[in-house]
Amino acid sequence: MPTTTPVTVPGRTREVSRTAARPAYGLKDSFRAELVDTFELRIRRNLWSPGNPTLLRAFGGARRILAVCDHPEQGRRLGAYLDHWRDRGALDDHQTVDGRTLAGLPGAAPVRAVVRAAVTARLGRRDAFLSVGGTRATATTTLAAAMYRRYAHAVRVHDDLPALLAALHWDARTVAGDPAIAVPGRDPFVLVDLDTLLADTTPVRPDEEWALRHLAGFDDVLAEHLDRGADRPPPSLLRRTALGAVSRLLHRYAPGDPRVWPPPPTRAAEPSRARGSVPPRASFLLQPSISLQAATPVRVSVRAHRIREVSYRVTFTSGVLDPGNPALSAYLPAGARVLAVVDDYSGKVTAAARDTLDARFRQGRLGGFTVLPIRSTPRGKTLDAAEELLRTARRMRLGPDDRILAVGGGTMLDLVGYVAACHPGGTPYLRIPTTLVGLVDAGVGLKVGVDLDGRKNLLGAYHAPLACLCDAGFLTTLPDVEFRCGLAEIVKIALVRDARLYGLVEEHHRALRTPGGAPVLDEVLRRAVAAMLVELEENPWERRLRRLADFGHEFGHVLEERSDYRLRHGEAVAIGMALSCRLGVSAGRLPRTVADRAETLLRRIGLPTYDDCCAAGELWRALRTHVLPHKGGELHLAVPVGIGVGGFVDSIDEIGAGDLRRAWTALRARAVGTRTAAAPAVPPWAWDRS
Repeated sequence: MPTTTPVTVPGRTREVSRTAARPAYGLKDSFRAELVDTFELRIRRNLWSPGNPTLLRAFGGARRILAVCDHPEQGRRLGAYLDHWRDRGALDDHQTVDGRTLAGLPGAAPVRAVVRAAVTARLGRRDAFLSVGGTRATATTTLAAAMYRRYAHAVRVHDDLPALLAALHWDARTVAGDPAIAVPGRDPFVLVDLDTLLADTTPVRPDEEWALRHLAGFDDVLAEHLDRGADRPPPSLLRRTALGAVSRLLHRYAPGDPRVWPPPPTRAAEPSRARGSVPPRASFLLQPSISLQAATPVRVSVRAHRIREVSYRVTFTSGVLDPGNPALSAYLPAGARVLAVVDDYSGKVTAAARDTLDARFRQGRLGGFTVLPIRSTPRGKTLDAAEELLRTARRMRLGPDDRILAVGGGTMLDLVGYVAACHPGGTPYLRIPTTLVGLVDAGVGLKVGVDLDGRKNLLGAYHAPLACLCDAGFLTTLPDVEFRCGLAEIVKIALVRDARLYGLVEEHHRALRTPGGAPVLDEVLRRAVAAMLVELEENPWERRLRRLADFGHEFGHVLEERSDYRLRHGEAVAIGMALSCRLGVSAGRLPRTVADRAETLLRRIGLPTYDDCCAAGELWRALRTHVLPHKGGELHLAVPVGIGVGGFVDSIDEIGAGDLRRAWTALRARAVGTRTAAAPAVPPWAWDRS
């Protein structure tokens, strides 16, 4: 008989046969995609002229605009400009936030204020933010746009040289607040108000002096002006010449080239580089609208593209929190400081995390560590919680050679991933999911986020981990109800992606937690992860709004909120799947037999397919007010069209309020006497709400 090693602490070791080998399914276990960033710069006259479409085109087709402006005169011109295009049907609406009201707000409060204004303005994923004014307004708006529903388009209008130079540093991370929140630039679109900049006759400020001297280090024309000493030209002419230098340099250097476009210092400084010539860069396209000899360019247009690879691996292991576990050791470099944030649902797991890091520290393999046990709560995934973790990361001085470790369910992985995305130190993070939902869903994807004002994942990012380390031993600690919620996510991806996976769950769901069900559970987990990875690679940053992984979630999020989080995430998704299947039948997307089969499986697992927290009318309104704005004005309701094959009901015109009411009534009638209620024996802090 094979020998075994029995240990009772989940996540450290579990009973694993030494002679048994994992079956090879040939399934996908890694993520790899390319992120294409686009940089655009326009220097224009008459930017605020109502007939000039430059700014309108910069919005990229957005119908709703939220602007932040800290100069009254600019605000009036901006309002007149946006009114002009709204009256002509090019915009639906616009609102402006007075940037001066943000100046006295502490910490991240300015970002919160802008995000709340965006919610009030009903901005969706395809709408846009606009900043007009100083550095603070720009930083606040850029941060809010980068995090709003994980990403919204942002346009920046500058009328001063330091801001222009900072904008040309493509890799710069916008930082604001205390504790500092930082986000990288993505698809930056920069407009320069040439008329306002050249009309400025005030003396050169210290930050402008630095900008001028920095540019002079690369441009002889500007250097000659600055070297005249007492005969230096007036400020207005220096600004004109500096713009000419920018236009000439953009022919030789790509935006973001760190040799030319560094982030500006906080004080004036002498140029640190000698002037010189650099071969042309082929990585960007410069439109031929610049006069290289003119002191003042009238039109400058730059469009550049950059490709960045994002990849990580999902590794299945046992005893992941063992001091000698090779899977974990591979991602903890020698001398690294580690911040481990652990979901404190089990004291044994917290102790195991502390012990494994302490052992590595004593062996000289780590430079230090901190373990933070946090009790996950239904409303604990907030910006306030993220700020506390950011303060800890700052105190530890975590940098790119250190690590952040997230140990917990989907809620914890979302929170810690968001902190890693926002930490100015750029510290990579590892995921160790301890719940079934975390293992097959939250731990696999790119999305991280926190809630604000009760709105789920209102702030977030797409931020890949170094790796996701999956240990099925943690699943032995889960209450049955939480295991069922994880099965809901598996059924979700199986119905739209993997018929074999669906068949395994349908046949073996009762045996998955038994000792004899371990081989089937292993294949189920790996297939669910592989299906999610395939789905994610096709649309990693959700630029396309048709997403099969949303199946059940369009209604699920609404049901969670309407139940005041009495419904767990998996329970709400199960109801959402049942309702979406019924609507898919109404729209002619799938046979009634498939919908019935899916509902039957959900009930057999022990998941609800109806709850009275919501009336049909509320769900219909939620589709129109929540789902449509989030998906660019279209429904794109994910539904299976067969077992293992997904599709969409793309237009809300394909279904009606009557269809939804009939589907909801039918689910209610079928659920009478079989509804699965939330298990009262499980305390709310143990719920997984990814």
